[in-house]
Amino acid sequence: MRLLLALVCALLFTQSSLAEAPADQTAAAPVEEIKPLEPGRVEIYLEDLHCKTCAKKVSRKLYALRGVSKVETYLKTDLVVVRVPKKQPVATAALWQAVLDGGVKPTELRYAEVRLDVEAMKEVLQQASLEQQTK
Repeated sequence: MRLLLALVCALLFTQSSLAEAPADQTAAAPVEEIKPLEPGRVEIYLEDLHCKTCAKKVSRKLYALRGVSKVETYLKTDLVVVRVPKKQPVATAALWQAVLDGGVKPTELRYAEVRLDVEAMKEVLQQASLEQQTK
């Protein structure tokens, strides 16, 4: 009974303090701001990078691309960080395809202030395919 009474009092107290709070404190939290990545850094988030063997396969495919200078894989966060020259960036479509060829599904690709998800990358891949066909 005492516990129930304490819970009711706590609930009433929090409701009254929320009613008295200034409007800016009760406003919804701001949307997470995306910090721009440093030049030459590309982050590729993956669906499931579950073992070192998969990480090595993906790394090999990425190192095969011209201009890739370093590849770092993070199993715990399902992340691949690719380092490319600042003056000669690698095409995002090529990076995405290399990860797919490595046997892992990418979910997002980030560079500078750009964030591309699966749907956005479908458009990029289609455009790259059309450009390749016209050559």
